[in-house]
Amino acid sequence: MSFSNRQGACKLLGKSGPMLIVLLLLLLLPARADEDLLDRRLPATLESGTLGGVKQRLQRYHEILLEAPAELDAVELSDVFPRSYHPTLRELLEALGRDTFTSWSSTGGKLVLSEPAQPLPFTLTLAEGWTSEDRGRSLFTRPEYAPVGMDVYLLGTYSDVDENEIRAEQALKMAHDLRPEATVADMRTVTVDGAEALYYETHPIPNRFWRQWVFFKNHRCYLIISSCEPKIAVRLGREVDQMLASFSAR
Repeated sequence: MSFSNRQGACKLLGKSGPMLIVLLLLLLLPARADEDLLDRRLPATLESGTLGGVKQRLQRYHEILLEAPAELDAVELSDVFPRSYHPTLRELLEALGRDTFTSWSSTGGKLVLSEPAQPLPFTLTLAEGWTSEDRGRSLFTRPEYAPVGMDVYLLGTYSDVDENEIRAEQALKMAHDLRPEATVADMRTVTVDGAEALYYETHPIPNRFWRQWVFFKNHRCYLIISSCEPKIAVRLGREVDQMLASFSAR
């Protein structure tokens, strides 16, 4: 390009520069608005009852419109967040998607839950003879010789929080269903996928052996449960430990 042509191009850019800036801002504003909406914190109680109820409460009390197939309105939700935590809308949408086998999207302030389901954020190598079933909120696994074996539950994604406090709260929530008198002092710390997990073991009824692990990895809270009859506890425990060693969060 000659010197005179470069001068002409610079003059043209100089004249159109303000317009380009305006256009760029118009393009960025919707994206920023989406981010601000998704970062908005909401009560944990929103994620309870049915999806239809959540949609109504979001619209009525928070002026947030969430679209989802009508056939999902009756789906019962897991209510995973502790009441002490206020999840962001982004975190709430992920949790709702886990229960409804959907993924969430946000464009221009429009929030939608639709297929496909979110992939599980971890991998696990099954022990020989074990089978698994993706249940959205959890991965159910069992050996051929027992009706249950080990389940991995997703207890939400968290931000700007003391993860150790949430870990203890979630561990006690499950332990208290078995032993109301259980405390964190009854648990010990073990390592799962490089993370420090609270481990609890008990025999809630004479013919049931119970083990649980609660830990954080990549800001997600995981609960792993293994339950079996005492007569197969040694074999099943060995295979569960083998699978735990293969656990890897994405």
